[in-house]
Amino acid sequence: APAVPGAGPAPAADKMVVEFEVVTPSGLSVTVDNGPPAFARLFQPGERQRVEADREVLLDLANAGAVRMAINGRQAKPLGKDGERQRARITRENVTAFLD
Repeated sequence: APAVPGAGPAPAADKMVVEFEVVTPSGLSVTVDNGPPAFARLFQPGERQRVEADREVLLDLANAGAVRMAINGRQAKPLGKDGERQRARITRENVTAFLD
């Protein structure tokens, strides 16, 4: 089958894929598998980011209500309200607690 333009490479089957979309300005820092931050910056509305992890994804959100998230293609629950700072640790063991 032809590749879908802009779809990017498919993740390995054993990876945890977390996708973020920012709806109002927010600082977002993400660390994957105990490495250095994958990114840590101010995001503007409409910006998207995606990470793949083997074990865990650590999140630090300056405005939890501003960030929408999907994990392995499924919509995740909001991590907090507008203006609320939140930190979260998503692992293979607790991932279902974050899903809608």
